[in-house]
Amino acid sequence: MRLTLRPATVAAIRAGAFVARCTGSAMLAYLAAVQIGLGHPVWAVVSALIVSQETAQDTRRSFLWRIVGTMIGAGVAILSAWAFLSDPARPLAAIAIAVLVSAGIARRWPLLRVTMWTSALVILTADVDHTIVHTAIQRAGEVVLGGSIGAAIHVLLEIVVTRLLQGYRPAEGNAPAWRFEGR
Repeated sequence: MRLTLRPATVAAIRAGAFVARCTGSAMLAYLAAVQIGLGHPVWAVVSALIVSQETAQDTRRSFLWRIVGTMIGAGVAILSAWAFLSDPARPLAAIAIAVLVSAGIARRWPLLRVTMWTSALVILTADVDHTIVHTAIQRAGEVVLGGSIGAAIHVLLEIVVTRLLQGYRPAEGNAPAWRFEGR
């Protein structure tokens, strides 16, 4: 049996799969964050979308750097808040120190830029009802949850699409088609 797919069709399938992966990841990240009771589900959704890359390998790499940077940023925020945040309504000094340290880290390791906004977000979402550690755990949890869902969906669906297209080979010569070489 011979089936053919034009390169444009293969590209459209891959594009549609990417859109489906992003949409599904965002929806599942939001639902999971709400069900768990995390304070700001937006960060789960944002993280699911930020880790979403064109290939499964790039998605895994993005996810790993995002998690490492988030953990570092949360730690920097905790230390900065303990030293410089006496009142959550006046976060300027704590943000300044947190971003100073985080920017130094990001300057040395650019893939850890998430450290900067994580440290600032943890401090900015702190309130008098919770400790800074509780806030950092909540924000980091949102990022880890969303990133994990985004990475898992992307990797799994990339495997499915790759396997579906595995039997298709470029047509011989200059023919702009792919042929299925299965039985």
